[in-house]
Amino acid sequence: MPSTEHSKETNMTFIVIFLRLSLALTLLSAVADRFGLWGALNNFDITWGGMNRFHQDVAVLTPWLFSSAIPALSWFVTLLELLLGIALLLNYKSALAALISGVLFLIFALSMSFFLSTKLMINFNVLVCSASAFLLWQLEKYRTGQNDSKTQG
Repeated sequence: MPSTEHSKETNMTFIVIFLRLSLALTLLSAVADRFGLWGALNNFDITWGGMNRFHQDVAVLTPWLFSSAIPALSWFVTLLELLLGIALLLNYKSALAALISGVLFLIFALSMSFFLSTKLMINFNVLVCSASAFLLWQLEKYRTGQNDSKTQG
């Protein structure tokens, strides 16, 4: 019969891998959509179908930004999501990638809620992605011994 500690560690490992891969696929799928790799915009399950449509959405989510800066921000976010997705997929600096992903998803959630629709932000599960990324960040810190809130007995 396996020990309880071993079972807990196995469960924790599975949860961490599942969170990491889920977030990586979410980020990489969004990037693929912006490059049209999932298909054209007229398909029912395509959000952008290309960068031009993504530029339009970024403009809606950042009405305070000069329109000439929208393409640069769009490409920055896309590159950041690509790098974060790859880092999470390859388990490279996962704690840091999870933290940055959590902040990024939270920014998306707030922007969607303020400038678009709270219901749409909920429908797209952006808060769930943010919470998942923050949970992964904490789990990775705990698993690697980087937890800075050590309790003394």
